[in-house]
Amino acid sequence: MQVSKIEVDNFRLLNKFTLTPECYLSLIIGKNNTAKTSLLTVLDKFINYQDAKGFTFNDLNIKAQKELKSYIASSLPEESSYTPIKISLRVYIEYSENDDIGRLSRLFVDLDPENNTVVLSYEYILDYEHLIEMRNDFLDSMKKLNEEGETELSEDSAADKFLGLGIRKYFHIEIKSMQFDKQNASFIEDSYVNIQSSNSIKDIISFHHISARRDVSNKYNNSTLSQQVVDIFNANEDNDAMREAFKDLRVTLVQSDHEIGKVYSTIFSDIADVVKKFGGMTPGDTQIQVMSNLRPDELLKNNATIVYQHEGQNLPEHYNGLGYMNLFSILFNLDSVLNRIRRSKSEIPADVNLLFIEEPEAHTHPQMQYIFIKNIKQLMSEKLRREDGIKANLQCLISTHSAHIVTNCDFDDIKYLKRLPCGLAVEAKNIHELQELYERDGEAGKAAYRFLKQYLTVNCSELFFTEKAIFVEGDSERIMLPTMMKKLDKKYPSEPPLLSQNISIVDGAGSHSKIFANFIEFIGLKSLIITDIDTYYDEPKNADDAKHIACPSSDTQALYTWNSSLRFFHCRGDDKACQYFLALGDSEKTIGYDPTTNAWKPMAGGNVFTAYQYGPKGAYAGCSFEDSFIEENKAFILEHGDKFESLRPKWLTLFKQTNDSFSLAQKGIKKKSSFALDLLLYEPEILNEDDNTPQNVWSVPLYIEEGLEWLRKL
Repeated sequence: MQVSKIEVDNFRLLNKFTLTPECYLSLIIGKNNTAKTSLLTVLDKFINYQDAKGFTFNDLNIKAQKELKSYIASSLPEESSYTPIKISLRVYIEYSENDDIGRLSRLFVDLDPENNTVVLSYEYILDYEHLIEMRNDFLDSMKKLNEEGETELSEDSAADKFLGLGIRKYFHIEIKSMQFDKQNASFIEDSYVNIQSSNSIKDIISFHHISARRDVSNKYNNSTLSQQVVDIFNANEDNDAMREAFKDLRVTLVQSDHEIGKVYSTIFSDIADVVKKFGGMTPGDTQIQVMSNLRPDELLKNNATIVYQHEGQNLPEHYNGLGYMNLFSILFNLDSVLNRIRRSKSEIPADVNLLFIEEPEAHTHPQMQYIFIKNIKQLMSEKLRREDGIKANLQCLISTHSAHIVTNCDFDDIKYLKRLPCGLAVEAKNIHELQELYERDGEAGKAAYRFLKQYLTVNCSELFFTEKAIFVEGDSERIMLPTMMKKLDKKYPSEPPLLSQNISIVDGAGSHSKIFANFIEFIGLKSLIITDIDTYYDEPKNADDAKHIACPSSDTQALYTWNSSLRFFHCRGDDKACQYFLALGDSEKTIGYDPTTNAWKPMAGGNVFTAYQYGPKGAYAGCSFEDSFIEENKAFILEHGDKFESLRPKWLTLFKQTNDSFSLAQKGIKKKSSFALDLLLYEPEILNEDDNTPQNVWSVPLYIEEGLEWLRKL
């Protein structure tokens, strides 16, 4: 038995939101402000409604907020046309013929043997009668404000203020088991089992969470962990396996009570005698005795202390690093939660248990994050089995911003939360759906997916969390890109700095970027592809064969390009595309995915930009980063090239005579990464005293500057 689907509507950014949890563990990831915490909150507020804090006006989706304000501040709709404003949660529970459905059967709405799904519907709803009451109360409050002379508030601001005071008076909660037509994936709205409260189904579904706010600190006298010992104690008190230990504890406390009582009678005897002398209406009225009354929970609360050992010495808990304290806090919390889920021998665990762990990576270093995600499944499995053999059923959801946790988890467990273009809602995407996209292309697609999966989990899982990405051709671009971004930030000081933006760099993927195409579209990643146009011409060797000769893209002989990714994104089937790419304007280099044709093509508002060598119109245009850089920075190379260990002297000498950038790039560079390091090493920082501008400092190649400026302004 398991939760197969969770649907949320009208709760903050969770609007018409659907999540399909995995059987055991779901890793919920996404950029900041993609409603990961909101998902935890709405589950807690509904499933634990009796214990959790209620909903507020700001919990409503923005669209619902505006609608509600318009009703109370402007005019009410007709009752017949009013669609109740509500926050809703629907939890789909699927069962199999091997499950015990004794308790769940109370929620069956139909007897269809093919229907193995029960849908719990939670609604926080405003009916029409209470909408009228809300509007009348608002008008009364406006009248009082006017009488008190507070005329500065607009009606809209007054509505915000009124609704901010609370909406619980007007909204109410409804819990139902809805009849679900599995074949048509629809509901029969007027067919349901009414459920009185969340407590009445606590044996069917339970929700627990470990919040990111764990209050751990290594400040002096902090005792967060020690206080959590009380929670573990309380959770274990009814544990059958611990019964003998608790019996021994109580015996020890009774004995200690008696001994401490003797000491108390001596310490407090004088004051007891004084009180006794004051007498009363009858003898003994003012006779008192101070007794010991040790209670296990209170004793632990004030006297249990966590220490850790270092070289044989016990040190206080706050001497630990924050990472260890955070990890210990999670494990303490987890122990308490799993004990509550497992329940005592006299109880049967709930049919379905959900546990949400929020951001376990806080303060921890990568190795600790790796250990956590590798061990969490096994730990929970061990802890869920009781001494009598009964094992509680648990589905765990973990939200994280950690690329290290993503790297070391099962790729298919990932649920990616992505903001929709409107910005007012998010969607959850199952990463295993990405595999289906790749496999549309047959064996080549399967191979591409295997590569992508390995690349993301081993090298570049931060792509899941970044706002923008740059796919670069090779080591030269990767090494120089931060400095190039810094140069452009200085060149355009009034623009948002590139170096302060959340940008990830993917190395060695420029000409192989088509492998990432489905992934880019799947998560909506804004991507700059910096690649080489790689132009060439054919020199016939004989009638049946030809030799490919590399050449500058502006060469009149240039006809072909080796770059299959450029051709892919621009939907060019053949390799005779050199002149096509050189003729493209800036706007035509912006690429988007067209689902109607299942192809990428130039598109206004696209989220991919292809930057490649082109040069000013009519001028020289190279075919690689190196010859474009040399062509646009000849003065710099001529002045400093003699110091470069990466340049072959023979070809540098020839370059000084001919200014042939292509030949120096193709034959004169020993190793491209060494050339990039030389460029960084020998860039002079000499300033002209007259105009404060650097002299003979290299500039960013035009095609890269164009791409970075496109990325900056997104």
